Amino acid sequence: MEKNYIDIRGVAGNLVHILEPDTGSKMLAYEKAAAVVGVSASWLRKFITVAETPEPRWSVGQALLEYYDKLCSRVGQQVIEQRGEVIKMIGEINEADPFANRITPSIPLAHRLGLGSDD
Repeated sequence: MEKNYIDIRGVAGNLVHILEPDTGSKMLAYEKAAAVVGVSASWLRKFITVAETPEPRWSVGQALLEYYDKLCSRVGQQVIEQRGEVIKMIGEINEADPFANRITPSIPLAHRLGLGSDD
């Protein structure tokens, strides 16, 4: 049977996971996410970790989804910018050292940077 709903609990858990490196701790990630969506950090933590915790009201679920989407967009943009920086650095290295262009980036790195072949 196909799922026709969004797993808010999973979205909330992913949100905290994404925020954790920026905040420095999981507890601060709970606090930041909770503050943005208008709930307490303890409720959000319980909602994510205890299966029997009731689903949030519609407005909280919507706020979680919107915040998650914005955060993912920001992270995606950062990845694009970092890839550009890596490509620029590789170009600078190749210009500075005539032998550097003989050393190719690893295949996974080249693929992620879009430098691989289009086979």
